[in-house]
Amino acid sequence: GGVRNEDNIILTAITTKGGPLIQENVFLVDMPGFDGSKANFDDLYATIVKRADLIIFVQSSNSAISKISSNFFDFIRTHNTSAPISLIHNVFEAAYWRADSSKTEDIEYQRQYAINAIQQKGLSISEENAFNVNLGMVSDKRNNRYETNEERLILEDAHFTKTEGRLHDLFKKRESIRISNCI
Repeated sequence: GGVRNEDNIILTAITTKGGPLIQENVFLVDMPGFDGSKANFDDLYATIVKRADLIIFVQSSNSAISKISSNFFDFIRTHNTSAPISLIHNVFEAAYWRADSSKTEDIEYQRQYAINAIQQKGLSISEENAFNVNLGMVSDKRNNRYETNEERLILEDAHFTKTEGRLHDLFKKRESIRISNCI
């Protein structure tokens, strides 16, 4: 039933101390997900995508590349082919009863599938800029919301810190990206 008020939120601004990337005067825009009520490519999406220096595509392991996300990649190709794309495959370990090797294979398959889908659209993404990260574990570690598995959370948090470093390195190339956009 009905439209909730929060469904009308398009952009949210937050204040954060952030990591090295955020401290580079980055304006980070979190656009509505493709499973929400605002998953359409209106003027807002066009404005943001045209001005983007870097596009970070976050995909969850329970909603891999879909027709809507494929359409979004076409949209990017139309509006901004010079911005590199980084993929963050947000890992959910729903199949916890499986062996770790099986889970790892499935997670890597989903990441590789997304990379291939993005590359097939003629967009710029490389293996080293596509990451498997369990963002929930990172959040739990950073907010001290856990009673067990501290070692796993510490490892995932360290992995996320490395991911942030790679994004920072990629973003430092923004001047050449902006020149390409102008050309």
